[in-house]
Amino acid sequence: MHYAALSVLNLQKALQSYCFFRKYSNLLVKNIENSIFYLYMRGNFPTFALIKY
Repeated sequence: MHYAALSVLNLQKALQSYCFFRKYSNLLVKNIENSIFYLYMRGNFPTFALIKY
């Protein structure tokens, strides 16, 4: 099990970062579409996200 942490300013950037990671990562992650995407919230704003793969 591996985790990739992505700093985010808002949900849109989090999703864009996830798409960038999925498309351009040198790690050919098996079943990346089935990965779990976590958003860690501070108040109403996500602070960072974790992708589990």
